[in-house]
Amino acid sequence: MKAYRNFDLLIEHTGQGYRSRILESPAGQADEPLRLPFDQKNLSAISSQTYQASSQTAIQLGSQLFDALFTGKIRESLRRSIDAVETQGMSLRINLRLNDVPELASLPWELLYDPTHNHFLALTDRVSIVRYLAIPLREPELGVQSPLRVLAFISNPSDPSLRLDVDREWQKLQEALADLQTRGLVILEKAEKADLKTLQRRRRGDFHVLHFIGHGVYDADIEEGQIILEDDQGATQLVSAATLATLLHNHRSLRLVLLNACNGGITSQNNPFNGVAQALIQQGIPSVIAMQAEISDGAAIAFAHEFYSAIAEGYPVDAAVTEGRIAIYASGSGEWATPVFFSRSPDNRLIALPIVAEPVPQVQAAALSAPPAPLPRQQRYWTTGAAILVVVLLAWTLISISPQHNLGTIFSAISTTISEMGFSGGTIGAGPETTTAEPTDVIALAETATSTPTPTETNTPTATDAPTFTATVTPTATPVPPTPTATWTPTPSEPEAGATRVVEGITFVYVPAGEFVMGSTEEEIEAAVEQCQQDINIEDKAESEAICVLVRPRLEAESPAHTVYLDGYWIGQTEVTNAQFRAFIEDGGYTTERYWSASGWTWRVANSITEPEFWQDANFNGDQQPVSGISWYEADAYSRWLTQKSGLAIRLPTEAEWEKAARGTDGRTYPWGDDWDPSRANYCDRRCGDAFAFALWVDANNDDGYAHTSPVGRFLNGASPNGALDMAGNVWEWTGDWYDSSYYATSPERNPMGPASGSERVLRGGSWSDNPSFLRGAFRLRYTPDYRNINVGVRVVLGPGF
Repeated sequence: MKAYRNFDLLIEHTGQGYRSRILESPAGQADEPLRLPFDQKNLSAISSQTYQASSQTAIQLGSQLFDALFTGKIRESLRRSIDAVETQGMSLRINLRLNDVPELASLPWELLYDPTHNHFLALTDRVSIVRYLAIPLREPELGVQSPLRVLAFISNPSDPSLRLDVDREWQKLQEALADLQTRGLVILEKAEKADLKTLQRRRRGDFHVLHFIGHGVYDADIEEGQIILEDDQGATQLVSAATLATLLHNHRSLRLVLLNACNGGITSQNNPFNGVAQALIQQGIPSVIAMQAEISDGAAIAFAHEFYSAIAEGYPVDAAVTEGRIAIYASGSGEWATPVFFSRSPDNRLIALPIVAEPVPQVQAAALSAPPAPLPRQQRYWTTGAAILVVVLLAWTLISISPQHNLGTIFSAISTTISEMGFSGGTIGAGPETTTAEPTDVIALAETATSTPTPTETNTPTATDAPTFTATVTPTATPVPPTPTATWTPTPSEPEAGATRVVEGITFVYVPAGEFVMGSTEEEIEAAVEQCQQDINIEDKAESEAICVLVRPRLEAESPAHTVYLDGYWIGQTEVTNAQFRAFIEDGGYTTERYWSASGWTWRVANSITEPEFWQDANFNGDQQPVSGISWYEADAYSRWLTQKSGLAIRLPTEAEWEKAARGTDGRTYPWGDDWDPSRANYCDRRCGDAFAFALWVDANNDDGYAHTSPVGRFLNGASPNGALDMAGNVWEWTGDWYDSSYYATSPERNPMGPASGSERVLRGGSWSDNPSFLRGAFRLRYTPDYRNINVGVRVVLGPGF
């Protein structure tokens, strides 16, 4: 699969001229004046005469546009960005933002020609060019679950002057999609008629791609794009961009419109949304491919065939457009710059292959996209009280350290604080909420200091259902009715490791039955302490070593290393996304008691919980970002809801299941191997430092591309042996197990489910705000079930209920 990072380039008015400004790139931000190499009065003439021009004319114009757009600091940023992504085996996506300058939208930016390297940017797979249209709607993701449904809408009016070789185009379209159809990944349909009534009726159906074959025109007098459909008698009917956009408005399943018609990409010099493609984007369609001039039948067919072939191989849409352009160029036609790709998607990936039960292919390149612009630092979510702040310096959780604090003074105060707060042993709290503190477990106290103590619960698992939990306290809410029995239905023969299946919109990867070594050896714990010392951002080596010595008791909870046998199971390929969690909310997840454990419902009602804590925070609520700010109770309720929706046993993973999925059977330290690699995970790099200045473990030497959570699945080269993604970093993930630091010494050898009771649940995997030590596959974190934070999410399992 091709992987991209974004180079967001905005062109805007400045007085009487223009300015180019990089909003985001692998090489940072920059801006420069934009001076066009020709008179603005000639813009329309330049665009209309370009596409059938000779190769030399195209090179000359493309060079002029390149030199005007990429000058000074912007050119240097482009060079550095290309170098940066090439070292990672990736490509660069240039997002041209032209909303503010519609008069420049008619220029053939697809002809950009790099005179230094003597190539058109749009004809190299190292760079893609996207017309990015910003509108005040949530940035959408294109990705859909199998099968991809394509509706061909072929207009061929009876007017002889407008007749097309539609039979040939339809045949080529079928050929291009034949392999995907055979594999069950695509369903291709042809609309019975190309009129407005049929389009209106079909829009009520469920299809992902509308492939229009026909004619398009741009009426310069009224400054509006139009397409040509058929009326009731098959004669010509002009349909305006506004009418087409209105018909397709809010078609929730539609991801891409391919306008295989002339002039669909032209817009007014006064209004950026008067063209057909632009109007569709404005009305919420995530992406559109259109033609910015006339295009011949042969070029259109060559483009469509190669475009869909690339989609079949898992290419993002913009990369597939590049393949289509190359096909036109290879045919000897000068029309290769005619196709234009408009998008609002952050990654432009239409099909995330593989999406059927087959082995996950070996992935070599990291899939990164451009992060959002730097955002204001977080000012909340941390503990209160001076004593707690001192302890949090040692806790490997989210912290902010004030610049005026002297770390030597702070460290000297730690010993006193530990003694005064009774860290040497004993109990914390009183009554039924009492829990025993581990000796010198500074981390544990810091993690629980601000959490509301939770009554002890007891597991009562059944053989065929997701585990249920019965509280030992009397809930104030109405008793929870029994959850309908869900049946675990294994396949007749065990799938291969990494095979995938989709249930309720969630892709699961298969982890085969068998043994693995769980936990850490003494040598691995020593290595983790050394890693801790490398991660701590303190110049005084003695202080960092002393802090990591105090951390050691937490690391020892990973021992002893022991052999565990697990039955086969399916684990979520990624963390649960906001889009997936939204379905739970919209289906009454927070108002339906039967989805909740008794204590979970009591907690929800008492605290008036109706959504995740950061549901309204733009830093964390993107559709494909992992849901964050959810308690264990919410994670558990979500899995119960999935169980009832699917009729299958979907639940939170056990600690053992999570660790085997992350580390495989060879006991690797991280999902990808034993050595830390900052390019394979979203962790606390220098962008994390932007959000949380002076954090104890900010890695100022690396940039993973994200200041907060990343969309799931971006770090493909960080995949685990079974194809699970983001098992190191991004967000902590709740498991179903209670926490006990000594549990590994007595853990069952077969399908362990954790202690029968407790006061804290286990989280795994580390987060965007943590250092590499926390991202190790064996590390165990724990919090009370009501804990919600900016870096906590969930991943689910489909498997036996034990």
